[in-house]
Amino acid sequence: MTPPERALWDAFPEGHRVDLRTGVAEADDPAAGDEWGPERTVRAAVVATLLLGGNHDRSGAVAALRLAGTRITGRLDLSGTKISHTFSLEAADWTRW
Repeated sequence: MTPPERALWDAFPEGHRVDLRTGVAEADDPAAGDEWGPERTVRAAVVATLLLGGNHDRSGAVAALRLAGTRITGRLDLSGTKISHTFSLEAADWTRW
């Protein structure tokens, strides 16, 4: 796993938000997402694994996927599945496939 993927994996069980934005409006605009490097990139497979039941076993915690300022690469196909976790994306860029 890359550092941003590990941060997301670790934050998920307690529903913490992972915010990879820089704080510079032009650099954080999703229209510039093609320029975001590996430090702001998460594979769709990691997102799917978390949403479909990976790494959510923390007693008393509410798992949620909250991600900001991230480029998601690959195909995220959740059709036909039931997602029982909060799934929030802010200022995200999807790599065109």
